[in-house]
Amino acid sequence: MDGWKKYKILPSVTAAQTALESGWGQNISGKNNFLGIKGQPGTLCWTQEDGPNGTYSTQAYFKDFASFSDCLEYHNILLGTNPIYKPVVGQRDYTKVTAYLQGTYATSKVYTRSLNGIISSFGLTSWDQEAFNETDFPHAAVDTSVITIKYIQNYGVLAFNDSGASIGGSNKTFIDGTKWQTAGSKIINGEEMYQVSPNEYIPKQYTTIGADGTVTINYTQGYGVLGYHLNGASIPGSNQTLKTGSVWKTSGAATINGQIMYKIATDEYVPKEFTQFGNGK
Repeated sequence: MDGWKKYKILPSVTAAQTALESGWGQNISGKNNFLGIKGQPGTLCWTQEDGPNGTYSTQAYFKDFASFSDCLEYHNILLGTNPIYKPVVGQRDYTKVTAYLQGTYATSKVYTRSLNGIISSFGLTSWDQEAFNETDFPHAAVDTSVITIKYIQNYGVLAFNDSGASIGGSNKTFIDGTKWQTAGSKIINGEEMYQVSPNEYIPKQYTTIGADGTVTINYTQGYGVLGYHLNGASIPGSNQTLKTGSVWKTSGAATINGQIMYKIATDEYVPKEFTQFGNGK
């Protein structure tokens, strides 16, 4: 997944290469080298190559890695930054990627067919789609129609009324792990709370939806959004920092210019509609 997020290399192809190059983990060339990457420092190994006159055996150095994850990262950097592999970067059709890798990454005349067979047999394109869903912006808004209380196990949290007063005894009802339908949200006591009954609200921070206290900028890929001061004025140039996909720690919320915004700095707020809780439009 990181290979696509960071370098736009398809997860399906990387997984298939790992299986093929390592003989499903049984024939590893070089320490922790599951991807058949040649280079030094490394281990001298025999290898089969295809040439103009047929298949032949030769010796080559295969790089050594401290771990499999290091090998994987090196592979993604290699394909993602080396000009030789530029045609595969960002390519979403795995068949075009595997076709290009035959003759560039490997000499085997059946390399493309072998990789395609693995990807097809094991449904690895589902990993590609998962990676696309995580990186293609704007995303669909997070579903907040039902919330789950997240607090200390077997304990509950207090609900509040719309005047900001806590509701005595409500923590015996809103127990950790319980689920509640919502009817929207509003700013109470400087934070967003979800309405779970006519005049009962649960702080977002005590739900699975808001437990990590962060917001992700959800807007058109490659762009950013403007932040705002509490007085409603936009902050010039803030769209250069609040880039799509960037994650920000929040410390409260406010209603500004008639809409909910999340506080991400001393006097800087980002509109809810441009976070994972909005549609980015």
